[in-house]
Amino acid sequence: MELTDVHAISNNFSLITSAKKGDKEAFISLMEDNKIDMYRISKGILNNESDIEDAMQNTIMIVYEKLHTLKNNDFF
Repeated sequence: MELTDVHAISNNFSLITSAKKGDKEAFISLMEDNKIDMYRISKGILNNESDIEDAMQNTIMIVYEKLHTLKNNDFF
């Protein structure tokens, strides 16, 4: 593992911890960092762009509402 990978993982854990405590900017950063993966997964399941956008919005809302219950940051 390269030093940049370790730094990225450390930063991600820091963002998750902050977001779990209610830091909205940290949450926004997490969503920005993961939006491409969310899109790819949604696109693999859905074919309609409108459905993909809806699925991503619903996912973001659920994550926002439930993030505080995440016990292990490795599962984010």
